[in-house]
Amino acid sequence: MKVLVIADDFTGANDTGLQFHQQHIAVDVLLSDFAQYQGTAEVVVVNTDSRAMNCADAQQAIYQVFAHAKAEQVYKKIDSTLRGNIGAELAACLSASERKIAFVCSALPKAGRVVRDGILYVNDVPLLETEFATDPKTPIVSSSVKAIIESQTDVPVFEFKKTTEKNTAVSVIYSIMAENTQAIISFDAETEQDLQHIAELIKEVNQPCIVAGSSGLAQSIAAGLNKKPILFVVGSMSEVSCKQVDYIKDNAQVATLVINIKNLLQDQRYSETLMLSAKAVLKNHQHLLLKTESSLNERLNISLLCAELNCSRAELGNQISQKIALFVSQLLEQQRYQFSALFLTGGDIAFSVAKQLQLDHYQIAGEIEAGVPYGYFPNSPISAIPVMTKAGGFGSVPLLQRILDYFN
Repeated sequence: MKVLVIADDFTGANDTGLQFHQQHIAVDVLLSDFAQYQGTAEVVVVNTDSRAMNCADAQQAIYQVFAHAKAEQVYKKIDSTLRGNIGAELAACLSASERKIAFVCSALPKAGRVVRDGILYVNDVPLLETEFATDPKTPIVSSSVKAIIESQTDVPVFEFKKTTEKNTAVSVIYSIMAENTQAIISFDAETEQDLQHIAELIKEVNQPCIVAGSSGLAQSIAAGLNKKPILFVVGSMSEVSCKQVDYIKDNAQVATLVINIKNLLQDQRYSETLMLSAKAVLKNHQHLLLKTESSLNERLNISLLCAELNCSRAELGNQISQKIALFVSQLLEQQRYQFSALFLTGGDIAFSVAKQLQLDHYQIAGEIEAGVPYGYFPNSPISAIPVMTKAGGFGSVPLLQRILDYFN
């Protein structure tokens, strides 16, 4: 399970689950105790039905969920008008999951709910002046998000205004975590873009945490969850392939690692170092482009390398393809096949990768442009990844950028 969503009512559970479903992520919403769950969905939504409970009972419901549920990420669905046991349940989530920090934003801009300077407004009216303040089951005590949370927990609450710069925010969050056993951070948000920035900030902080919000923030979290990198593998020295690589060399979303062929063939430690570099790129949420050296000197060195290894150019080409294929297959496996697309060109690399992964057939699904098909390898570990292949000399100069645009 990748994400555990805990909602305090059934409609909220469904609304939040929908945000992940719309990103083509498998979602199960549970109607019974999590202990009975046998499914394999990436996102599991649990309804504690605790909005109208007293604080102690609501916290106990949270502890019961965590007694059986383990997930990489935890999203606490809260009401966009802050009804219910917001502070108490956040504190329970932190303690039960043994996490130090919770990030909160209840804003739902498309429904007129925004947080400005720490105050929740509903259609430009402060929360305490709306009908929600006199809710018969869960009345509101303040328009301040911080005050509402603090009324139910001793965990310190910190407010981040909309004007806080991203780099400053990351630094301050690390300081808060260093100085507090547990902490809750509340964000302003008035637009969908603000919510997207919050989701990006949480990813940048890269710490185990609780994320809490309405379906609004859930939508941004879900969108980020489904953003997987593209793996480009360019084993061709052709002029066309070189121009295609050069076209995206200044794209900050793409990191290029150049493969030294001689080292790849002769030094196992080189492959291990290259793997660490590749993983670092992917951890930084960048697309990865692996390419063989293609300078004039490298072209001239091919004959020297053949002589050194006592092999023909064809035999050397096979060795290179097999080594690159082995590296690519290991990278795919170690990254749990979490890529949005795979691009393979040059030196029979596509066929070598297919052999290395023991793939037996390829289903063509379409083409990016003339001579550049994409398709899938069914019934395989990469069955969900669109795979593109092309000859080294094929394709337009902006091809790799088109692939980025197409699959993002």
